[in-house]
Amino acid sequence: MKKELSLTTKVPRTRFNGNVSAHRVFDGRSFSLDEIRAVKGRVDGATVNDVMVSVCGGALRRYLESKGELPKESLVAMAPVTARPDAMRKSAGNMVSTMSLPVRSDIADPMERLRAVHAESERCKKLTRTVGASLLAEAAHFMPSTTSGLIANAYGRYGLAKRLPPIFNTVVTNVPGPNFPLYSMGSRMVANFGLGPIAHGLGLFQPLLGYNGQITVSAVSCREMMPDPEFYCDGLVESFEALKKAALRPKAGRSKKAAKKPRSAPAKTNGSGRPAGTRKTANKKTNKKTASKRATRKRASKPARD
Repeated sequence: MKKELSLTTKVPRTRFNGNVSAHRVFDGRSFSLDEIRAVKGRVDGATVNDVMVSVCGGALRRYLESKGELPKESLVAMAPVTARPDAMRKSAGNMVSTMSLPVRSDIADPMERLRAVHAESERCKKLTRTVGASLLAEAAHFMPSTTSGLIANAYGRYGLAKRLPPIFNTVVTNVPGPNFPLYSMGSRMVANFGLGPIAHGLGLFQPLLGYNGQITVSAVSCREMMPDPEFYCDGLVESFEALKKAALRPKAGRSKKAAKKPRSAPAKTNGSGRPAGTRKTANKKTNKKTASKRATRKRASKPARD
């Protein structure tokens, strides 16, 4: 139980854990919600968020592997979770906490990665329920905003992001949206891609937004950390297609042998080799010759008259 509800998760250092520049890059891809739900149905208890976190883990694995920088340990995402109790669901304001969610970039098999992400998500949810999400959110109020601002400035000015152990590698946040089209002045909104802030030590932000049967995944990063965002987003598509192919692959069934036709019983014969009930057809020419021979014999056997 202590291992299951551990507060610490080993976070590897990646290119996204340095100081960010003033330059930003952005790209994104869209995925079918119906296909995502079909994939999640192949793992008991899995959610749409589990599927998309697994897809991000596969894309990060592909991207860092292409750079020769893939760590042995899994990358860890900061995943915001609601800290609002049920009694305050309709109240205004933000009550958000975070949890450390490994994206299991250390697993190559897409289905095994999805199962592992689901297990990690369940572990994090148990920890949140045990400690209390509201307690985690309220803990940040003990530090004055002025102090936190000074720490953030010093973090970047003195390069502490490169010296201190990283806390997270990326941010992955899921924001549900309306499952119907929206319009503005008669124009239909085609897609909805999210944006988010990056900071020193956390240079990759990935918002997941749902809208009208689609889920979009965006990548917001620093130009020096991710000079090729389109390549990374192509990895998102490749990761999802590999997962979909593995999850929706039809199960191999036994090949059914063609049923053999039963042999029919041999027909009964009438002793002459012909089937019973059939009559022998006489040859007309043979019958005429036989009749003429018999007539000749009769005439020869009669005595001649004087």
